[in-house]
Amino acid sequence: MLLEGERIVTDILHSGPPPERVVLEERRFERSDTVLQLCERSGVPVSRATVRMMAKITETRHPQGVA
Repeated sequence: MLLEGERIVTDILHSGPPPERVVLEERRFERSDTVLQLCERSGVPVSRATVRMMAKITETRHPQGVA
């Protein structure tokens, strides 16, 4: 199952069973990103994706860069 959006991914990282992987858009690696920090603390693998890649894997019309 693919979950999209910063809020749901953050909620899962805080309280749910850890996801197998989180995909973040490249721009999120350029700044201090809450989701990236939570993944690092939780030991959740993170994959980088371009804007084009995120558009292909998500169903959201305007992806937030987190899946």
